[in-house]
Order: sequence, then structure tokens, then C-alpha cells
Amino acid sequence: MNQRKKKPNIHVKMVTILIGVLLMASPPAKAQELGLNAWGMEFAPLKEAGVEHMAFYPGLSLSLTYEAGPWALSPSLGLEWAADAAYWGLMAMLYADHPINDHLGLDIILAVMHDQMGNDWTNAEVFVGAGTGISWFIHDRAVLTPNVLVYYGLRTNTWALAPGVNLWVSLEDG
Repeated sequence: MNQRKKKPNIHVKMVTILIGVLLMASPPAKAQELGLNAWGMEFAPLKEAGVEHMAFYPGLSLSLTYEAGPWALSPSLGLEWAADAAYWGLMAMLYADHPINDHLGLDIILAVMHDQMGNDWTNAEVFVGAGTGISWFIHDRAVLTPNVLVYYGLRTNTWALAPGVNLWVSLEDG
């Protein structure tokens, strides 16, 4: 009987490693703060004919924010779902926020998104992304961040733009 060994999916390994790196970003310099992120993004692949709508993704994630020098680092892990296209998956992000003044901050954002249609695990895509945003410190328990990221699909060699917005709310007493 011919038995084929199943090869491990390289994308799953890469996502696992990247999530681990994002969640273990440098040790905290000050107290950590647990937060809930509610976000949405328009995901638009870049095609020869121009930019096309693929899906709108709302999502929820938990983050742990801490100060590291003049930066606030906020790694997060959550779920994304695109009802208009039946895509869903995991999203890991790292926000690095540098305050401009008492009300605004400039963000550098890194992201890894696992995305698949329905339960089609074998054709799942992994997108890696980077971008920037502007954080508005509504008060000490909420931050609104409009942003734009550029993503690259590792399996399909797809480039995409993703403008979005994130609302962070502290889950700490306070």
C-alpha cells in the first residue's frame, strides 16, 4: 500500500512563528494594559486594471499595550470575517504608536492575516502587511486609529491596499 506522508503547510508554520514574534515583542518597560480592538478594513487587491474590491473585513481582537521608551507597543491577536465574500481567519498585529502631542499619535503597523473561504484550509492564504496610521486619544480608555496598510499574499503573490479604522478600548479598571 502506497502511503504518502503529508507535508506540513509552510504557511501555517510561518503564521505561527510570526504570531509568536509579534506577541513576544520586547519585554515591557512599564505596566501592561489589556484592551479590546474593534476594527474594519476594506481589502482591495491591486490588479492590472486597477484597484478592485475583494471584501470588507470587520474584526475583534485582544491586545496588550505597554510603554517602551517614547513608544506604546500593542501586539494583538483576533478574528476577522468578511460576510460579503465568506472569507475569515486570524489576524495578528503590532501597533507601535509614538505620541505627537496629548491628542494624536503616529503609528507604524505590522500585520499577519490568515484568510480562507469557508472551511477550505488547504487553499488558505497568508497575507503579511505593513502601514501607518494616526491615533486620536479620545481619552485614557479609548483610542481611534484610521490607517492604511499594504498587504502581500504569500501563496497567490497578490498585493492589496487596506484602508481601515481601529477602535481600542481599555479593559482595565480605571
